[in-house]
Amino acid sequence: MNSGRRLRARKLWNSPRRWRLPGIRLFWHVAFSFAVVSVLAVTLSAGFNIQLQRSLFIRMLTVQIQNTLGVLQEQWREQKNQSEDEFSNLTRSFTLLEVPVSAHSSLPLTVNYSVIVRSSGAILEDSQTSHVRYEIEKTNLELMRQSGAGYAVRFTPLYGEYSLLVWTTQAQTGYLWAAVVPFSQVQHSLYQSILVRSILAEFSIFLALALGAALITRVFNQILRKLVLATEGKLSPEILATIPVLEVQRMGAALQENYRRLREISVRDSLTGLYNRRALERFMEDYFAQPTPVPAVGILFDLDRFKQLNDSQGHQAGDQALQAVANYLFGLADKGILAARLGGDEFVVVAFGTTVTDSFLEQLRQHSLALSERPPKGLSASLGIAALPLEASSFGEFYRLADQRMYQAKDAGGGCVISAQGRFCLSAVAPESESDPDPDPGD
Repeated sequence: MNSGRRLRARKLWNSPRRWRLPGIRLFWHVAFSFAVVSVLAVTLSAGFNIQLQRSLFIRMLTVQIQNTLGVLQEQWREQKNQSEDEFSNLTRSFTLLEVPVSAHSSLPLTVNYSVIVRSSGAILEDSQTSHVRYEIEKTNLELMRQSGAGYAVRFTPLYGEYSLLVWTTQAQTGYLWAAVVPFSQVQHSLYQSILVRSILAEFSIFLALALGAALITRVFNQILRKLVLATEGKLSPEILATIPVLEVQRMGAALQENYRRLREISVRDSLTGLYNRRALERFMEDYFAQPTPVPAVGILFDLDRFKQLNDSQGHQAGDQALQAVANYLFGLADKGILAARLGGDEFVVVAFGTTVTDSFLEQLRQHSLALSERPPKGLSASLGIAALPLEASSFGEFYRLADQRMYQAKDAGGGCVISAQGRFCLSAVAPESESDPDPDPGD
């Protein structure tokens, strides 16, 4: 008798009627909702990531073109015979620009260069001599007049399409030097490099979520099958109460949390929990891309005698020192501070809404003294600082300048700051203004 009931229950499970069971309907409602939310989350994240990568790519391309414009201005100023043909010959070697899109590849872009009269917009010189004596579009001219240097994606009638327009102002003559890259080329580069990599990265996260959901579905399916066979196809409310729907919901929430952690891991340093270099570069490029960035002070520092600490007390002591610095920086997060660890004992701190003043340097001294009192005691650092965006217009420029000043601080004996204003001691004694170096603290 029991075998006959079990046979009927098994037939029920293998038939389409099983989808009418309340427990199964409830499960698939939960599963479907989770799938929709996951797809929307991944799609929004992919779109945001693509826009961010697009902004970073255009910013990097702009910096490269601005550097090229500076070189061209110097060479053209030294040119004795300044004619249309000579300008075309001079710029010919710069019209094909190799733009890096990854660590191992780059893409060629064709760039056209022009010298423009600021008042009238007439083209004095151009890589394509046929453009000479034309006038650039009035709204584009007005945009370039408003700021001495910049970039924008604008419609350019001479090329009949939207283009990346980059310009600077020559100090000696007041002429505008402009470079134009048809945006169809830029879009092609973006699709080849950024778009594909961004979609692949987001797809890998979505695939991990899908595999987790498939595993949950299989486990829940087995639970329901055993319940149907055990109750001979009659799922009472009491039995339904034993179905772990809440457990499935908790597993779905856990998958969402894992997705959040994956995103967090990609921007955080594993040892200290501070932002990593990748995240810092993105933040800083967004900062420099603003039309009028707020004043800020960028600080690059590393610990004095850190190698000696590792050699004498072991790498565990070195890790504890790095974590002590990170914990102190976390305490400053609510004061408009962005902190990141670049690697080793090298850190970057960006203080927004401030400038390099005597009171700011005094605050640095107080923070340095407070950090030196924390275990392991006696920590000191050499700092190179730069006023942003006054002294740097990109993360690369800031890093080069701050790195140079940081090593000047180490050469001066460590435990001090080097800025455009000079040297400032971070010890408990009065500030130093002289340039006599102290004994070398080592790395």
